[in-house]
Amino acid sequence: MNIARLAARGFFGYQWVILVLAIAAQAANGSSSQAIPVLASFYQADLRISLAQVGLFTSTISLATLLCGIASGWITDRVGVRYVLPAGLAISGACTVALSVVPSFGFLIPLGFLAGIGTTLGGPAIGKSILYWFSPRSRATAMGVKQTGIPLCGALAAALLPPLAIAVNWRYAMMVLGIVVIATGVVYFALYRDSASVVPHETRKPPSLAGLRDVLLSKNNWLVAMLAMALVGAQFVVVTYLMLYLREVLLVSAAMAGGYLALVQMSGLGARVGWGFFSDFVLNGRRKAVFLSCGFISMSTLVLIGLLGAEVSPAVVVALMIGLGVSLVGWHGVWITVLTEFNAAEMAGTSMGFGATVTHIGAVGFPILFGLIVDATGAYHFAWYAMAALIFLGMLPYLFFLREKAAK
Repeated sequence: MNIARLAARGFFGYQWVILVLAIAAQAANGSSSQAIPVLASFYQADLRISLAQVGLFTSTISLATLLCGIASGWITDRVGVRYVLPAGLAISGACTVALSVVPSFGFLIPLGFLAGIGTTLGGPAIGKSILYWFSPRSRATAMGVKQTGIPLCGALAAALLPPLAIAVNWRYAMMVLGIVVIATGVVYFALYRDSASVVPHETRKPPSLAGLRDVLLSKNNWLVAMLAMALVGAQFVVVTYLMLYLREVLLVSAAMAGGYLALVQMSGLGARVGWGFFSDFVLNGRRKAVFLSCGFISMSTLVLIGLLGAEVSPAVVVALMIGLGVSLVGWHGVWITVLTEFNAAEMAGTSMGFGATVTHIGAVGFPILFGLIVDATGAYHFAWYAMAALIFLGMLPYLFFLREKAAK
């Protein structure tokens, strides 16, 4: 008997298997943005590239989402989760393996772009799997739990990849990462099934051009995406440059810097579940306050980080790392839920692709801008202040113009 039918009849809760698969897939899918930059200080030294070039490489990965985000969502809506996600992980993983043998900076750019295409294919598919298996009453919580895969990936990468790179070399660490990503896609393809219990098959209409127009012209979609763009951009800056900043300014070891970055990711892991639960069960389905809180906390934390010096207490650094995790890493599950709630069910993948497209303007631009500011001024604090200012600008239209749906 079909596994999904058994689940629908109550024989066992296969939705929890789906949730575990979604966490693992999200972690693997986030490797290009969360794990590869952890090795930045190693490949920067080996390939002899500048900070701006490090930022350009990270931004190239995100450029694929900027250019292909809507198309990837549309493909997911047309083809289905089970086929699109493993394909995306296969592309991303293969490119990561290839990155382990690059001889110079020029090879990073095309491989980074192709890895980004794989990541872009995976994002809407993972979100849509939650849409099909969890009801609106608990969907933000499930999305938040699913989204823990990204900070989990970042935390594991920060804790494991630098020691592996030191013990062997960064190329070996990169190759192992790529193989794990590919293996995750194989497991997902073998185990994933759609469910008809939450979104019946007969209501799953194919995406239409009219639906695409509605997604692109929705004021709420744009307001949410613009704030998310600033938060994502600052998050990519943290992933790309935080370890370099901690080593150069606070004079900590590579292992200690990796531990601080792991703390950011682990704090975000808990916050993704917490913000989703808070939105679902305390705010009764309201989401606006979550984004405003994350914006304010992240803006304040980035300003304080810009004020740090080598004499700072480790306790202060720990507190700021937790603040970064809660604010810059913790909001994604609620954001994806909002995009699915503002748009028709058959356009869920497309709406998530739209959101990814807009937000990755920040992911592409912010790391480059940050690196240019540091290279031009010779200091990090102006760059951290600039990130805080951009978040503030993203908060203003969201605060004054977004009209939230009524509470459940």
